[in-house]
Amino acid sequence: ISKLVAEIRQQTSEVIKVTEAAITQVSAGTSLVEETKGNLNAIAAATHILIPIQMEPKSTGGASKLLEWLYDTFTLLRLKPEPKILGLVPNQYDSRLAIHRNLLEQLHPLSKTISVNCFPPIRFSSEFKNASALGYPLYLYRPSHPACGDFQPILKVLKQELSMKEAPIVVPPSLIIPVLTTLR
Repeated sequence: ISKLVAEIRQQTSEVIKVTEAAITQVSAGTSLVEETKGNLNAIAAATHILIPIQMEPKSTGGASKLLEWLYDTFTLLRLKPEPKILGLVPNQYDSRLAIHRNLLEQLHPLSKTISVNCFPPIRFSSEFKNASALGYPLYLYRPSHPACGDFQPILKVLKQELSMKEAPIVVPPSLIIPVLTTLR
């Protein structure tokens, strides 16, 4: 009987481990589904999209995949009209780094090939993190910081686009889709 009890305990322990692993996988899958639904809802509600791209090889390499996914999603969701992609926004750009200069040089021809605007880069500055830590955008935290001027070309395009509409349109920050270093 003691041998049978030990065997039952062993098998029960294995069942518990498998069940816990399954619960973890289901939970992760559920989170992914919820995140995807949120992204699809944001795209369906968007009128315009800006795509910030961190000046790192994986991020810039993922830009064309992201654009392909966006266009496929527009088709899948049958969006009429489709949100207008206003352009790529290179960010965290440090002109002292050769890799950043090289990536930026490659980004401009890519954007022309796919007929998407590429804005001038937003420079790297630790002040973005400092402002964010206090809950402020840079223009309120340090209004005279040179990086504030980097946003002027984007603002100009946004003003032009939004002035063409009859009613004012507000695009919440949640609709700006960051390029992730890994695409799911």
